Amino acid sequence: MHRTYWGDLHSHCAISYGTGSLERALRAAAGHLDFASVTGHASWPDMPTDRARYADVIDYHRDGFDRFAALWPTVQAVTERHHVPGTFVPILSCEWHSIAVGDHNVYLPGATGPIPAGDDLVALARAAPAGSLLVPHHVGYGPGARGIDWDAFDAARSPVVEVVSTHGASDTGSGAVASFHTMGPYHAAGSVEAGLRRGHRFGFVGGSDHHAGYPGHHGSGRTAVLAAELTREAIFDALRERRCYAVTGDKIILALHIEDAPMGSALQRPRARHVRVEARGEDAIEALELVRNGAVVASARSDTNTADVHARGTWKVRLDWGWGEKHLPVEWHGEARVRGGALRRAEPMFRGEEVLDPRDAHHGETGDDPEHALDACRDDAVQWRSRTRGNPHPRVPSTAGVVLEIDGDGHTTLDIRVNDLSVRHTLAELAQGAVAHRLRGWLSEALLVHRAVPETAFTARLDLVDEGERDVDVYRVRVRQSNGERAWSSPIWVERG
Repeated sequence: MHRTYWGDLHSHCAISYGTGSLERALRAAAGHLDFASVTGHASWPDMPTDRARYADVIDYHRDGFDRFAALWPTVQAVTERHHVPGTFVPILSCEWHSIAVGDHNVYLPGATGPIPAGDDLVALARAAPAGSLLVPHHVGYGPGARGIDWDAFDAARSPVVEVVSTHGASDTGSGAVASFHTMGPYHAAGSVEAGLRRGHRFGFVGGSDHHAGYPGHHGSGRTAVLAAELTREAIFDALRERRCYAVTGDKIILALHIEDAPMGSALQRPRARHVRVEARGEDAIEALELVRNGAVVASARSDTNTADVHARGTWKVRLDWGWGEKHLPVEWHGEARVRGGALRRAEPMFRGEEVLDPRDAHHGETGDDPEHALDACRDDAVQWRSRTRGNPHPRVPSTAGVVLEIDGDGHTTLDIRVNDLSVRHTLAELAQGAVAHRLRGWLSEALLVHRAVPETAFTARLDLVDEGERDVDVYRVRVRQSNGERAWSSPIWVERG
């Protein structure tokens, strides 16, 4: 029996080029994830040598590589100190850059080992400890631009590919989550769809690539694995068997089965095959799409019109806090209490400092204490503490939040206290729309209580028989929520036999 465990396989801190301590990064990860990897930048064999144009790039990266090598013994010790099987699993990793064949993260299966290095992927894999995984990163840039070269891809060493990160989403060349990084735009030759068309078989993962020491930075990329238990061995088994999927941030529960085979499987069927898809989101599901060989062949969306607010049921309400003047830090202490119902779950939606280049960070997050934490969660209430800054750009959020799953009806009351503000809303009121509260008037920090979403709106399913069209058909699933959050399942390959 497999359970869904959540992690961020790709984040950075001050152990190479980034900000924030490793201790703080792992504490932050353990507060809202099941597993995480704080990755050190390790090497770049084909780094540009033209100092007239790239001197700053060369020195910046070399300094980071040297720092990581010097700290590697400490990195291993601190990582293992945070390892609590069954509760939180940290994973050692390093990042290898390549203009020619694309950046790859190397994941080590144990608590110790060397930093792998090599001039090419074959040498890199040979230098890595047995059982290591090489995972291509920001593949959408394509060959020659630090994106993937599918001619050099080998699923034996890379059973999964990072499909979403702060660099955008590379599932297709259409830019569902666009890249505006300084490294440039994505194009179709580097997409995972291009790799699937070539016949490669791999699963999908997500990683934030956050550079300010906050693994799981919401909205940039996370990974769900379907594993028997929360251990390193079980996580690596799930990745090797492609029992995994990628999300942008919201923990969307996603299941894809053909016959009884889960995502990541390869099976044989004569022609007709029974396909089942189920999704349970954190907001209303706008689109649940079954993709076969690159084309959408079936779709569904949630039912947003039939919920009876007077009948008892399950609802989700998201609270976001932040806003205010840019870069102005605000300390938050909050509580949400449910009356006339029950709080079934509180899921944090936390972010670290939003930076592109760590040299631009404010360096305000010092010490080893994370900036956000859920302090207590009971049947009727949740408490949190948090630190936010004003959004760096109108399109770039620095807010934090929590999604409440509530069992109740229209009379159920949500009492919310943040700092000096106390408000009360019923589910019936919130079913009509979101409510904003500014704590100190115009241009001040604020609380947003989102629309209450009924279970009929945050769940969707597909159940069909498909005939297929090729000798080998590739099926996968995409999910899009009304708040823009997305999920991508690993594929299932069906061979006609």
